[in-house]
Amino acid sequence: MDETTKRVQAMYSSHPYPGYGTAEHFHEEAVEKLIGILRRCGCRPDGGRIIDVGCGTGHTSVCFARKLPESTVLGVDISPGSLEVAEQYRQEAAIHNLEYRLLDVTKEPAGQEEFDFAYLSGSLHHTSEPEIALRHVVRALRPGGFALVSVYSRYNNQERYRNRDLLSVLVPNSEDYATKVAVARELIPNARAKSDAEIIDAYAHCHERDYTYPELVDLMEHAGLTFLEWPGLGIPAIDLKLPVSSGLVSKLSPVQRCALAEILFRQTVMITALGKKARG
Repeated sequence: MDETTKRVQAMYSSHPYPGYGTAEHFHEEAVEKLIGILRRCGCRPDGGRIIDVGCGTGHTSVCFARKLPESTVLGVDISPGSLEVAEQYRQEAAIHNLEYRLLDVTKEPAGQEEFDFAYLSGSLHHTSEPEIALRHVVRALRPGGFALVSVYSRYNNQERYRNRDLLSVLVPNSEDYATKVAVARELIPNARAKSDAEIIDAYAHCHERDYTYPELVDLMEHAGLTFLEWPGLGIPAIDLKLPVSSGLVSKLSPVQRCALAEILFRQTVMITALGKKARG
């Protein structure tokens, strides 16, 4: 394990993220919407195998397992502390089609053509080698399998970056998380209602990177995924929203339209793309 991965592992082991207190806080609505998108795109997650990469404390893994009781779900993460919390939640929710595994996907593939769907939300941008990590995940997909990748947007994180830099100036010790949390609650209004783990993840993370939409799609395609769509906002919907001449928009590729929407809308700190592995 390289030094970057060790730092990320230590951070999430001491401050498991998101560290929800009960199973009631899991993101069931978002997962249900994603399952609908997958079915529309030809992925049949029902009865299949799903891998949640960078599952953290397991909030999304539990949702997939609960919504798809005929499927099997594997959550993998580099943080033993986070996985301990995840297993506690799994038992609390009485979920039996879910298991967790300690795994560094930058060093070891999760399997060989085992999974129908891979979920990578908020994890790839914290890895030391995202290209290798994603390639390993794609290797674990069956031919024709799907993957959703969600990473930080370069354009939509400026306020968060300013707050992160504020803490780094006032608290130069990158591992002094207790002081960073205290300062964040004093100076950043949005931080006052957040847990310690949420503040550290947002404003004091030890390693992160961001992407533009074309960079994300390029990353996926180099790993062996064909870009399908931006889930939640299909290309026709983008065209309707763009305050730009329809003549100019019509000349753009689907990826370029997503890139334009990302710059103009600035609605979310994450950009998300759905891709599909070739059938061979």
